[in-house]
Amino acid sequence: FLRLTGVSQMVSELTLVELEQLTYLSSEEKIVSFRRLIEWLKANPSKPKHAIHLKSDSQTESGLKLIVRYWQEFDLYQDFFVFDLTKAAAARLKTLDPKIKVAYIVSDFKFEPTINLWAEVEEDPNFDIVWAAEYRKLYSADFVNAVKESGKDCYAMSPDVHVLLGHPLALKGYEETWKNLMTWGVDGICTDHPRELSLLAQ
Repeated sequence: FLRLTGVSQMVSELTLVELEQLTYLSSEEKIVSFRRLIEWLKANPSKPKHAIHLKSDSQTESGLKLIVRYWQEFDLYQDFFVFDLTKAAAARLKTLDPKIKVAYIVSDFKFEPTINLWAEVEEDPNFDIVWAAEYRKLYSADFVNAVKESGKDCYAMSPDVHVLLGHPLALKGYEETWKNLMTWGVDGICTDHPRELSLLAQ
């Protein structure tokens, strides 16, 4: 939060009214509530699906039930999915509402507790989408084909997102990864350079 807004307080220490008065350091845009964001996205539909990152401290019973409430109220089943869940949270969410699409993060190295290896989850019934996060060498035609053949969608994080992890293509050369991923048929790419990716995809 400090990195985004310059405010050295926890989000939980501020009211919604106080939060909505804050602006991001990198722009004049103000912070909006999740409800307001969904209302805007529903009023301004776009082709890409929307990935909702549910942080670990929100993967509680009340947090998961809140997700269910939003999905049912706004009918988010088609164009939204939740990612970065633990296996336990995914199983519970699927019990609460099996129609909500869940993505597991899959990598070639388990650098966070919610990171999985493909072999660990390929037969898990509680997820619909692979959110691929290459640490050093995960992406290949064989990997994407294996995900697709399992019936899952495949979204991939671009190397440029993993600067802090030291990905060798984080600063230069990630465009080649984009080209490969598109050739192999991934369903979407997450990048900090969406305009450049959009131009390449045309």
